[in-house]
Amino acid sequence: MTDLRPFLPESAFSLFSEARSAPVFIVLDIDGFVVAWPVGAEALLGWSAEEAQGHYWTEILDGRDPLPTPLSYPSAESCHEAETSARYWQRCWGGAEIFIEDITSPLYGKYNELVGFGKSLRRVTDESIGETISSGDDVLIEQRQLEAAIAHAPVGVVVADARGVVLKMNDAHQRLWGIEPPVNVDLGQLPNFRAWHLERPGRPRRPLELDEWPLVRALKGQTVTNEIFEIETFDVPPERKIVQASSAAVRDKQGNIVGAVISAVDVTAQHKAEAIERDTSARLKFVMDASRIGDWDLDLVNDTAQRSLIHDQCFGYPEGAPHWGRETFLEHVHPGDRAWVEGEFAKAVAEGKDLDVECRVVWPDGSIHWIHAQGRFYASQGRLTRMTGIVQEVTERKLASQQILHASLHDPLTDLPNRAKLFEYSSHLLAHNHRSGQQAATFFLDLDRFKQINDSHGHAVGDALLQEVALRLRQCVRAEDFLVRLGGDEFLVLYPEIADDETAAEMARNFIERVSAPYRIQGKSLTLGISVGISLFPKDGTDIDTLISHADLAMYQAKQSGRGQYSFYSRALAADARLKHIIEHKLSETIRDKGFHLAYQPIFDLTSGEIVSVEALLRWSDTNIGPEQFVPVAEATGMIGAVGGWLLDEVADQYAAWQNMNLPPLPIAINISVVELRDHEFVDRFFESLAKAGLPPDAIQVELTETTAMDDIEFKIGQLSKLRSRGVTIALDDFGTGHSSLTYLARLPVNKVKIDKSFITGLGSNSVSQTITGAIVALSRNLGLDVVAEGVETQSTLEHARALGCQQGQGFHLARPMTCDDFDAWYRKYLRRDKTLPLFSS
Repeated sequence: MTDLRPFLPESAFSLFSEARSAPVFIVLDIDGFVVAWPVGAEALLGWSAEEAQGHYWTEILDGRDPLPTPLSYPSAESCHEAETSARYWQRCWGGAEIFIEDITSPLYGKYNELVGFGKSLRRVTDESIGETISSGDDVLIEQRQLEAAIAHAPVGVVVADARGVVLKMNDAHQRLWGIEPPVNVDLGQLPNFRAWHLERPGRPRRPLELDEWPLVRALKGQTVTNEIFEIETFDVPPERKIVQASSAAVRDKQGNIVGAVISAVDVTAQHKAEAIERDTSARLKFVMDASRIGDWDLDLVNDTAQRSLIHDQCFGYPEGAPHWGRETFLEHVHPGDRAWVEGEFAKAVAEGKDLDVECRVVWPDGSIHWIHAQGRFYASQGRLTRMTGIVQEVTERKLASQQILHASLHDPLTDLPNRAKLFEYSSHLLAHNHRSGQQAATFFLDLDRFKQINDSHGHAVGDALLQEVALRLRQCVRAEDFLVRLGGDEFLVLYPEIADDETAAEMARNFIERVSAPYRIQGKSLTLGISVGISLFPKDGTDIDTLISHADLAMYQAKQSGRGQYSFYSRALAADARLKHIIEHKLSETIRDKGFHLAYQPIFDLTSGEIVSVEALLRWSDTNIGPEQFVPVAEATGMIGAVGGWLLDEVADQYAAWQNMNLPPLPIAINISVVELRDHEFVDRFFESLAKAGLPPDAIQVELTETTAMDDIEFKIGQLSKLRSRGVTIALDDFGTGHSSLTYLARLPVNKVKIDKSFITGLGSNSVSQTITGAIVALSRNLGLDVVAEGVETQSTLEHARALGCQQGQGFHLARPMTCDDFDAWYRKYLRRDKTLPLFSS
């Protein structure tokens, strides 16, 4: 019989021998002799330690069942890591029979050599016996012998005796601390181990005191459950780890503490992940709180929701709502939106998609607000049970968006629909009339003598007069009719249903009568006339462009008839045709003889007073025909390419001339037409002209109107992108008078927005103009665009434009258009100015 005491710690033998509770542990040497027989074994089997020790285990077995295969233990190698389990009847000392569960595991010495075997014996109850007999070969519950269990545990495990001497420390625990075997640890060595309590709210990080170690607390009878510590290992160099530790006392049958078991696991990665998650959650909460985004979690089964305070505040409950659910939400939705929201909810459920709605809600105080809600459904066992999401009050954004949209579709001075709104409305109306065969009428209204009044009495009087005209025209039309201000002194009325020409004539006479009645504006008595041109759908055109064009031609015929008249469009408008023919003929000669000249008007930085660029304005020498008359003819006849080519060559030469005169070069802005931009070769010709003159791309800037940009928008974006990518500055001219979409404005590759003078001249005297101008400035800045105020003709307008954030300005108050020679002289004087004095003054 081999004595195992030299191989196993004495304290381990003490634990075995003193153990009284089931299961009991019996130790055999490598030959199968009993070397350890605890008191519990005597209580279980009736053999005393003196009787059992020194006997083969097989001599003690005398059961009713056939004996299990005896362990012959032929060699350490053949039994290495072997484990057996069996259940059988055992005859105890004295003849009694009990049913035993026997689990045998190998035992190893300090150098991993097989030194014996441990048996775990447990009496099986009557119920378990019945289960065993009925289940046959069912897998039995493993109960490893203590040494084997510790060795193979996936977490760090330490077994200590009552004195705190470590009997066993498995490999996992050694790796956790960086301890090299052999292990020789007791309570006296705890000060060599370094560990800290983690920092918590209200509790700083500090080292563990001796009596706070899980081992010490367990030996005092305390239980430690999953406490978190930071440790420093014995590795070289040391490593900091976060561990989760538990400990408990080991007691004998009488309840006396005979040892302690400690388990520990490395949770560093988990701790870091949790820290990242907490940080992410904190950041998310900050972003949501800063953005005023509320969150919610709806139980669809019980119709109750957990939600944040911001969620409730989105619905008008500053201190939180008492209850919330799907029905409560729908009760708060505006009646006008409720059916749609319910439909979106049902659609999301049916299609398994996320919910995304923007709708009005009614607060408890009766006020109406806008919210944007998004939600996602979650299912359990094939049934939708939860929905989580976010909500944000978007009233200000919605109202601002509506205001900007309204501004883009309405005239700022009169608040009448503008050309863009007209095109939007007419596309639906004319399609309906085409299907129904209903006749419609277009009335083009142009005020007579307005320019004289505006010039003689000022823009304030002129604006007030236009507002009064708009009011009178509103009183002339029905709710279903469409009244538009096209710009300047031009209005348009679209009648969706009109019986015949006489009805149209009667309406025209009504317009003339009402508008021609005397006015009293700012204490002044004024008289105004109006000329009306009429075109009929579908006789005179089937699209709004044609109807407007033909009504415009008819209006000019009415003016030629003596003003205050109306005229129907007819194919016999010979006067207009002859005029176009004359312009076309003269234009051809002018191009051949180079009969154009340029006027130059500076554009200033409104803060510094420095010139940032100069615009080249095309003029037809020796005629009173302006570009607004001859450019359309040039476009229609295909001569615009020649005109544009001459213009580009001329400004390139002028730029080079200023350089030769040692004048600081100024970028020159030129206007390009829609026809030029449509030409696929335009961009190449543009850069060829610059290269020929030896000019950099930033020497020449390009300006185009909204209408030009919006015609065939996708192609125009491509053309403009080619220009801008090579350094050409692009400006959107006369912004606000066309019918561009704000969505497309964000897509257009432009650098500048030039606000039309119809907005700028009203600054200081017209709150609507000021509001809309401010909105355009804000929108442009958000898009990274410079803003140019056109038509700065007074000191007051200049100051208001500055105050609203316009960076640049152009207008008569700053500098008038000048011929080339005049500009040279003016520019030299400008460069010699006293820069300590303000450039612009009243």
